[in-house]
Amino acid sequence: MTVNSDYFSGIAQELLGKLNRVSYLIKKSNLKSGEYHEEIVKHFLRGFMTGRYALKTGYIYFDAKTTSKQVDILLIDENVPFTYLFQEGDFVVVRPEPVLAAIEIKTRLDLGEFRKAFDNIVTVKKIKQKSLGHYGHIFGSVFGFFSNKVVNNTTLDTWFKDSLLSKHASDEGILWPDEIFFFDNELTLILQEAPPTSKRGSYFYQPIYSSSGINYKAWQLALLVGILFSICDSEDKKQKGRFSTFNLETFMKSDGVIIDTQRLRPGEGLLIESE
Repeated sequence: MTVNSDYFSGIAQELLGKLNRVSYLIKKSNLKSGEYHEEIVKHFLRGFMTGRYALKTGYIYFDAKTTSKQVDILLIDENVPFTYLFQEGDFVVVRPEPVLAAIEIKTRLDLGEFRKAFDNIVTVKKIKQKSLGHYGHIFGSVFGFFSNKVVNNTTLDTWFKDSLLSKHASDEGILWPDEIFFFDNELTLILQEAPPTSKRGSYFYQPIYSSSGINYKAWQLALLVGILFSICDSEDKKQKGRFSTFNLETFMKSDGVIIDTQRLRPGEGLLIESE
């Protein structure tokens, strides 16, 4: 199945409209909720999942000593035998093998929440890798809707040099979150692999900003939906002995999107010079 980026942009506009309506109602009624974003995103994404795939919340369990903290959204392939160790509604304790993606949804993404979300995704990836070895990759993302301050290069430099986040500098870069979304700041960090000649490590984050002529918030949501679609599409093709024809490169080349030349790594912060 081949689907272009306009399709996902249309989907994202629908989701953005729902989020804006709920945000307006909660703000006007002085209600406070840290879960409505998660529920709206999860419910909306379910509309594009086939019966084979499920979106849940819960824990990934490998053994008594290797269990994740609770993950906000888990994309699970229910075709894998003995998927769940426990299930009650949307809450599950799941084996690592059927988990295809893990997403941390944060209504307010400050440094403390950023640390916890980053750490949780790294833990989830380690569990999947422990379960399946080299083939145990899982997509991991952090999606922050609001921040208590403007997130710019200075903020990111401070956060990535934070002592608790810096401990992940010793982890393989492939274990870091693949995408980090700062929704209200219209900023996305994409995990990239450095060329073999790099002297600073094999992975880094590259910032992507909005420019003009694009609804960047819709672009962010379209990117997330497109990635999840791509994961499911790839699994379907794999089972049928074919390769997926779906490609997300068009999102990275969208008009109105600026790919920054600066780079970020845990423990090092902002790397202005090119490698």
